[in-house]
Amino acid sequence: MYEDNEIQEFINKLDIVQVISEYVTLKKSGANYKGLSPFKPERTPSFTVSPGKNIFKDFSSGIGGDVITFYMKINNLTFAEAVEELANKYNIQFNSRFSGKSSNKQNSLQKFHMILQTALEFYSENIFKNKKALNYLEKRGLNENDIKRFKLGYAPENWDSLLENFKNKDYSNEDLIELGLIKRASTGNFFDVFRDRIIFPIYNKNQNIVGFGGRALDGESTAKYINSQESKVFNKSREVYGLVSRGEKIRKKGFVILMEGYMDVLSAHKNDFENAVASLGTAFTDEQAKLLKRYTNNIVISYDNDEAGKNALFRASYILKKHEFNVKCLFFPKGIKDPDEFFQSNDKKKFVELLKESVDIFEYMFSEFSYDIDIKTVEGKKIFIDRFKEFFANLQNRIEIDIYLDKLSEELGISKQNLEAEILKSNTGKYKKTKTKEFKKEEISIKNKLNYDLLEVSTLKLILKYPEYYKEFAEKEIKSFIIIEILKKLKKIDFNTKILDNSEIDEEEKKLIFKFSREADLEIEKEDEYYKILYTDWFNRELEKEIHKKDQNYFYMKQIEHELKNIHSLQEIKELYNKFKLYVRGESDHA
Repeated sequence: MYEDNEIQEFINKLDIVQVISEYVTLKKSGANYKGLSPFKPERTPSFTVSPGKNIFKDFSSGIGGDVITFYMKINNLTFAEAVEELANKYNIQFNSRFSGKSSNKQNSLQKFHMILQTALEFYSENIFKNKKALNYLEKRGLNENDIKRFKLGYAPENWDSLLENFKNKDYSNEDLIELGLIKRASTGNFFDVFRDRIIFPIYNKNQNIVGFGGRALDGESTAKYINSQESKVFNKSREVYGLVSRGEKIRKKGFVILMEGYMDVLSAHKNDFENAVASLGTAFTDEQAKLLKRYTNNIVISYDNDEAGKNALFRASYILKKHEFNVKCLFFPKGIKDPDEFFQSNDKKKFVELLKESVDIFEYMFSEFSYDIDIKTVEGKKIFIDRFKEFFANLQNRIEIDIYLDKLSEELGISKQNLEAEILKSNTGKYKKTKTKEFKKEEISIKNKLNYDLLEVSTLKLILKYPEYYKEFAEKEIKSFIIIEILKKLKKIDFNTKILDNSEIDEEEKKLIFKFSREADLEIEKEDEYYKILYTDWFNRELEKEIHKKDQNYFYMKQIEHELKNIHSLQEIKELYNKFKLYVRGESDHA
């Protein structure tokens, strides 16, 4: 399965049934286990796990392989990330180069986690010694059991309490500074960063502690909330607060609830909504969206009921739509500001009712964007459309765009075509208004001054001389703007270059077509040989790209590279290429 003995040893140490059972309900069927596909909706189980062979096969989607392959696919991870998570989760030593980290770096990170854990133990001990901290949490609805469950702590108000706690331990002040636990004053003395604060531990996706949030008890003279500084183990834009059980609570619920504050999340968790997370007091980021995408495509935003919360909701939704989430918004009754306040006077049944009433982000935006304008007037329509541009600029799914455009077209009384031309003309996002002819000419002129990719030019020459080859290369990843445009327009006229003057092909493009056609006539003497070279070169380019990833397919790709060098007939090359494509798509039985 793998040529590297250490990887195979690692796979053998994992119980494939145990790993997969966390995601799929498996039932014994002879020597194997069966269940419903986790990758594709189905009614009849076609997902099979073979513990004897240590592999799985999902016949509905065609995906199959070993336990690492499954973990990668189900969690949307790279090979290195999957190995690292599985090693941590099941306490298996794995120091291969494929883990992506040297043992020295791994040891360093482990040391930092241990320092933070030691600090948390200190804070946890102190919270039960401080009446002020306990009284504050009691007023927020958290009792002693909650404090222990959520591992809350208290940082004493003395300047060096934590520092003193670390004095007899085998860690340097530089380590504590790196983790943002202490700082050096201008006098040269050291002091604690967190003082007289409730401490909230922050964990990463592997449930390793990476930092702290601190809530001031004296809110008048200092910042209410502070977080640990960025460090080798903590980047607040990549983490979320409240991610428990390695995301399993989110997977089982089928959606995540995005909140703003620590207390919002704790109140939700206390009421059994352990799929609630918060973005650490900062604006929601792309990295946080990617993290949550590993567990679900569905998200409900439950931000504060104020103007700042509304603006934050819009910003977060743009990012979430860019990552193709299904986004809904949850709103509280009048007079209730946030989730924490709601749970102080309502039970979880009431929250479930609110969840059921949550609205699609588009519907909410429609209501908000039209609130202070009259969309029956020309001016009102223009303002309204303008407000929607950023939302549409971040949409990635063409079907979703069409659905929303249809709704706007119906409500505004504007044709879908004109509406699309106006609303998608923003220069941000994936979908933009079609470039004007003048702009295209300008861009083409610039491109003509650049060096072309020789393989792409050779492909264009072959197609110009023998149009029947277009289908063979239509799906290749051509990056040259001008070549893409030429091929697109030639296809419209069935590659009949005699009617160029009656087509939409402009003068710049015609010049290049004539130039490359002449060169093709001179260069392509042996059609079959020229075609075989191109086919092989494109194969090598795609193969090199896969090898460069150095993921779980690495050794198989190297094997294909070796085979390609030792075969010569076009038929053999094509058969090997088809084998390669099936494996890349996860449809090969090789694994």
